[in-house]
Amino acid sequence: MINLVLIGSGAWGKNYINTLSQFPEVNLTVAHRNNWEQIIRQGCDGAMICTPPSSHIEIANYCLSYGIPTMIEKPVALSSAELNKISHYWVPILVNHIHLFSDSYQQIKESFAPIIGIESFGSNRGPIRSYSSLWDYGPHDVSMILDLLNSSPTEIRASCQTNDIGQLFDLEMKFQEIRTFSRVGNGSEKKNRLLKVHFDGFSLHYSDQPHDRPLTEALKVFVAAIHGKPDRRLGLDLAYQVTKVLEQFEKLCNKPA
Repeated sequence: MINLVLIGSGAWGKNYINTLSQFPEVNLTVAHRNNWEQIIRQGCDGAMICTPPSSHIEIANYCLSYGIPTMIEKPVALSSAELNKISHYWVPILVNHIHLFSDSYQQIKESFAPIIGIESFGSNRGPIRSYSSLWDYGPHDVSMILDLLNSSPTEIRASCQTNDIGQLFDLEMKFQEIRTFSRVGNGSEKKNRLLKVHFDGFSLHYSDQPHDRPLTEALKVFVAAIHGKPDRRLGLDLAYQVTKVLEQFEKLCNKPA
């Protein structure tokens, strides 16, 4: 039996609670804003952070300082400067870029054909957050693209459209001869989640699949990490790349015309 602490039990935190109910080896404690520090000091095998992004680093730093493996929801931070505050820890850290744990996405990841282009779309009608929807939706698409291409972009472009619903961001990246395009944000009339990966002569598509259970897989990876099992999706390297790219996109979108 391992003892896990969930910090934050909002809408997404409830998904953690429901999913972990299927883990018979896990004893779950749900903490709130008034008692999470006390619970962490008392000790546990792992902590999961599902609070608003502005509080992620403060809470993660506290947990990691006690040597507690920590799982953090995306976006892990709203700036690379914030993310740097926890970069020195050697404790297992898992940033939940949720789509990387989907079986359907992994099938694309395991294709050995050269990629020639990527398109992605991640949007919905809301929700309205206290931070830009670029940071709410963007981490999904950017994390998948960077993970697939395993490199940093050499050139980026970005623009933003504001409508009565919210905002939509058009994001372009160039990786040597490969170009990618993403449209993300909370300004769409309907939900849209699609990744199109183009190869020479064919394309593979990924979208949210009802049979996929990526949170279950992410939690399996986290529990395995607590037991010392490595996984390439552990650590902050990808999260740092994602954060740096989103910072650049944000700067371009806020640049005066």
